Amino acid sequence: MYTSKRCNDTCWTRYSPLEAAMIKSFLQLPQRSGLDGLEQALNFRLYAHINEQNMERSGDELVLRMVRCLVQQTRKLNKLPDYPCKSAGVAEFPAFAKIIDPRIRVECISCPPDEHPKAWFCAWRFYISK
Repeated sequence: MYTSKRCNDTCWTRYSPLEAAMIKSFLQLPQRSGLDGLEQALNFRLYAHINEQNMERSGDELVLRMVRCLVQQTRKLNKLPDYPCKSAGVAEFPAFAKIIDPRIRVECISCPPDEHPKAWFCAWRFYISK
């Protein structure tokens, strides 16, 4: 598991910036498009079309929650525990956000193997540090 997760996480560090750059170009977002640009871009990610996510904006932060995750739901159907994907999120979300706006920072609220409520699988907080 360790070796496969390390390979997966490395792939996310390379794929996420590429995906962000393509989305940023497609949406014609400015260089420093802030949380507004990030919110738009997150809706165009490939997995946004196979998973169900929601975003909540509150002041100077944006919270993304993965409500339905194909990977986690498939594991549940097979009576397997949650896939411990936190390390992938720690690799992918900052890499994606940095391309949209280098000022954006990311914090994990909860992601497997962390405990999470039944309403969502993982949640991430995006903010611009002052």
